[in-house]
Amino acid sequence: MLRLVNLTSVFLLTTSAFAQELPNNTSDEVISAMAKYGERVEICNTKKNRIIGKIDNSWFNSLPVELKKAAILKVGQSALEQCSEKEEYDVVLALYDQAKKSGDIEALSAFIELHRTWHSPEMQQDLDKLEGEDFQQFSASEIFNTPFDILGTVKALGLIEQ
Repeated sequence: MLRLVNLTSVFLLTTSAFAQELPNNTSDEVISAMAKYGERVEICNTKKNRIIGKIDNSWFNSLPVELKKAAILKVGQSALEQCSEKEEYDVVLALYDQAKKSGDIEALSAFIELHRTWHSPEMQQDLDKLEGEDFQQFSASEIFNTPFDILGTVKALGLIEQ
């Protein structure tokens, strides 16, 4: 069975831990970018209360349950990532500039590593099956433009027991 994790909670914990471990010589640009990023993630997180209770898409409705779960996970993660994409980019750019000046890439590498998405091998196999034009059209649907409650949506669609 697909396990859905509150990715935002994990993200906030890792970002907070990352921010607390910044060296004393961290540039003001990095600190400012991290603060703006944290604020934006909090805003994105407040939008996650939305549950999608019905999806009218013939391609999605034709999928087996496990692939439906994977599709919801993938579009949900994408919506959350897109919500804070600019601010995340600004953090990476500030960390890159700092690394260029100092020669120390540890903070940049750590930030990038913390923000990598990881899935179990089984989940990755399901996600890999979701490529192609049908999925692109599905994911471009307006209902997926903003973050939503992934687990709540999966439950509302009857894809897991409540």
